[in-house]
Amino acid sequence: MRKLLRWTAAVGAVSLVPAWILVVHPYLEVAAGYSATIASLQHFGTGDSLETIRAERLPPKIGFVELEVDEAGRAVEARALYASSRAVFRPGLGATREETRTAALPAGGLAPADFGLDPGRAWPHGSSPGVAAFAPDVDGAAVRAALEEGLEPGRGTHAVLMAHRGALVFEDYRSGHDRTTPLLGWSMTKSVTATLVGRLIHEERLELEAPAPVAEWEADARSEISLDDLLRMRSGLEWHQDHATPFCESLHMLFAAGSCSAAPRAKPLGHAVGERWSYSDGTSNILAAIVLDAVGGDLDRRLLAPRRLLFEPLGMQSAFITVDGAGTFVGSSLMYASARDWARFGQLYLQDGVWEEERLLPDGWVDAVASPTPNSRGRRYGVHFWRIDEGPLEGVFSAQGYQGQFVFIDRERQAVLVRLGVDPVRFDGHGFAHRVLTALPGPR
Repeated sequence: MRKLLRWTAAVGAVSLVPAWILVVHPYLEVAAGYSATIASLQHFGTGDSLETIRAERLPPKIGFVELEVDEAGRAVEARALYASSRAVFRPGLGATREETRTAALPAGGLAPADFGLDPGRAWPHGSSPGVAAFAPDVDGAAVRAALEEGLEPGRGTHAVLMAHRGALVFEDYRSGHDRTTPLLGWSMTKSVTATLVGRLIHEERLELEAPAPVAEWEADARSEISLDDLLRMRSGLEWHQDHATPFCESLHMLFAAGSCSAAPRAKPLGHAVGERWSYSDGTSNILAAIVLDAVGGDLDRRLLAPRRLLFEPLGMQSAFITVDGAGTFVGSSLMYASARDWARFGQLYLQDGVWEEERLLPDGWVDAVASPTPNSRGRRYGVHFWRIDEGPLEGVFSAQGYQGQFVFIDRERQAVLVRLGVDPVRFDGHGFAHRVLTALPGPR
């Protein structure tokens, strides 16, 4: 009997091994990597305390993770049982997990950005703290009431900002944040990555309809994937995006792997190119790698690419995108910028890709971005932007991110609306946009 019990126990233990390898181990790795990365970004990038980070940024299911801050080393170490991760914050480059790092990133990060914004000039071209009055034909009280509704306690809002007809007319922040505080955009980063692609198309370094320049794909059927297929999320590549599961490829890519572009580039086709629309963090990180390959040069030049191509021309002085262990920016998820800088990004699209009388994006790019990808969910996806296809907001498109990050671009009403924060369960972004934007007058 004892032999039988020992044998049964041994069989049971062995049967648990696959479950541990497939479920528990990746869960702990991701829990540690996520906690270290986000805590480092929020503490050193945004200025949040550990208490605030735990309350707002770490899900209850990873509440067991221990965090330790190294102020001198600008790092956070996270321990999830036996799994650990240490994320070092470098100014201008975000937080990189040291255990995955293979690139020789500059220890001090990038030199502080100084884009020469005139402190006496109003947004978007200067850094004056002033906010303009609503235009005479705007019911300012109604618009303000709709905007302030988004800031009510319990909605998790950290910043609300609106520009109308090129002027900043409203901004407000939760306690501890202000007009200079960099805030996490999550998947709004995807829209920025697409914009970097657009900049390189305008500079004739990339071609929209040409095969995507990925060396691993040249000798097989993946060579049919165009840059446009990637931008419209219809590459046909296999990818597991469900963030609710511990074996989610996206979570492992973002918070456990060393390179955020290697795994998605290596994926085989699961469907014919262009046949299906499939939202994928991996696709955006392939695009990020393509951007840096097109820029070329040494690591220092590549690390400066987002700044040179986009942030500096627009004066987005607070903006940075986290760099992974291989030295490629995480183009799917981890960009920070102040609410004013996120609004500058939206204003570029409101102005048809022209800034200070200089065209930065190809002629017709903004129309293409806002046009539907036919096989996307409800035709609500364009080119790494989301779109509204019905009702009074028809034609409005937006960058969107996890936990209710939004930059709405309304060309008809000439408005940019920004909301940043947490807790999407209690924040209806589209309802908020509807209440605010429909309170504005129509085209002049």
